Amino acid sequence: MITVHKPNKWLMPALVTFDQPPSWCNRGGQLDRSACVEVRVSEVRRLAGCVIHHGRARPDGRGPTQLVTPLPDERRARNRHGRLATGVWTISARDVDLLHARRKPRILAGDWRTRRAAVMYPPYCDPHAAFPHRLPHNAPAARPMDAALDGNPNKGATRTKMIGLHLDWSQPLRIEKWIFEHRIRPAYYLICPATFMLHNSRPPPTRARGVPVNDPRLPPLSSCSAGRKATGCPQRTLKLLLVQCTAAEDRDAMLAQLWIDSLPDRVRASQRDTIQRLMQRYGPIMEPRTLVCARCLGARYGNHPETVRQGWRRRMGKPDARP
Repeated sequence: MITVHKPNKWLMPALVTFDQPPSWCNRGGQLDRSACVEVRVSEVRRLAGCVIHHGRARPDGRGPTQLVTPLPDERRARNRHGRLATGVWTISARDVDLLHARRKPRILAGDWRTRRAAVMYPPYCDPHAAFPHRLPHNAPAARPMDAALDGNPNKGATRTKMIGLHLDWSQPLRIEKWIFEHRIRPAYYLICPATFMLHNSRPPPTRARGVPVNDPRLPPLSSCSAGRKATGCPQRTLKLLLVQCTAAEDRDAMLAQLWIDSLPDRVRASQRDTIQRLMQRYGPIMEPRTLVCARCLGARYGNHPETVRQGWRRRMGKPDARP
């Protein structure tokens, strides 16, 4: 008797980049900060029209004067810790792309790690090569800044990675205005939505113009008191991040998400391990793409084990710390 095996129609699709290390992780396996797009609260306020430059110089010569207007959709939100008001503004995919296009390729000190971090590898670089320092730790700044350095795949004209957002993508951002005792001018913060998306199943209790009430990416008012939070999500932050990826990773992430969404409930339990592996590999670039803070994203800067070890020994004054 001949046994005919039926093909498994729920088999995971063939993904080219599934067995490759993520392009946003460093050699320590951590999500690297330099592979992320950042959106700063100062830029959001300029995009929303809250800060307008007059073009006139200040009397003390500290740059041009600014005209400050209320926050978009501003509402009173005073508490006993110093919060005065809050506003909501929706950022689009075009805004994120324009902001990232203005980034200088070497604006951050970590971008000098060209061959040291995996996220700085050019497409032709061997990821299994040795660990050479592209430039000495205390090398003087080169002029021009890109002299003797390879192309930056994350920023600048030589960028080869993509943000991977749809043209109709948008996200509501909550801005809070705070005032502190020892500061003359008020401080502005963006609210990270990750904590509320993970721990709150209810929709946000606040409304905003043009934003659906049940949009989980619109966080409520921050609940942390004034001061810097040592661990966990700080809720109030000066910038939010979004992971970049290659074109092949973006394609494989869409295929993986379509395959997961097509699984019926009776099959999903048997494919739990496969779904978990796909989420571990493509989770940061799967829908819904959301701007979150560096802590919730798990972003690190470099963190090569040898660098961390030697840095600790230098700070502790150990005799065997190498220069």
